[in-house]
Amino acid sequence: MESDTRAYSGLERRRKPRIAIPFRARVHGVDAYGEQFEDETVTDNLSANGLFFKLQRRLNEKQKINLIIRLATPDKPTAPVVEVQGEVLRLEPQPNGVYGVAVGFKSFQFIDSFNFTKSVT
Repeated sequence: MESDTRAYSGLERRRKPRIAIPFRARVHGVDAYGEQFEDETVTDNLSANGLFFKLQRRLNEKQKINLIIRLATPDKPTAPVVEVQGEVLRLEPQPNGVYGVAVGFKSFQFIDSFNFTKSVT
């Protein structure tokens, strides 16, 4: 199935604005094949209600998922860390077996710290 890569130019339907900053995130849950996983990625965009990121793993819609996100930017490398419990709202197949994942937040809390171990690009 080919994905449509044209930019949406219609009326914006989101309730909250989104920011397109690549925050590092650790994702864990159960994939579409019933396997538990823990992967690192970066966000494509983030809002008060959810986020979008890419993952080299297929998930199921309505799947519960947990994320830890460091809200750091190049000018502020030490930044808050938030732990999120969410639900997969949408999957968008991308080239090379990658999936775009839209997640709606169910709950979140700020945590003291978290160490990311891998280099994520």
